Amino acid sequence: MSAALEERLRRRLQERRRIHWRELEEELPRLVEELKAIGVEQVILFGSVVRGAIGLTSDLDPLVIWDTPMGFLERTAF
Repeated sequence: MSAALEERLRRRLQERRRIHWRELEEELPRLVEELKAIGVEQVILFGSVVRGAIGLTSDLDPLVIWDTPMGFLERTAF
């Protein structure tokens, strides 16, 4: 593979990572607002986003603290 092609691919991947990071940043406030609307008490974000190690497969990993009478399976389905 030529150096020019490698450079184009590297730049293309960097741009795709930037776009993905921006999409995650835009999604986070919406997610938090939806969780607040159902009574969630606290949302703690962890994982690759917090570490700043964003890749093309990175996602948002929230730990949700929610006092509810629903059981685990019920909460998961909800």
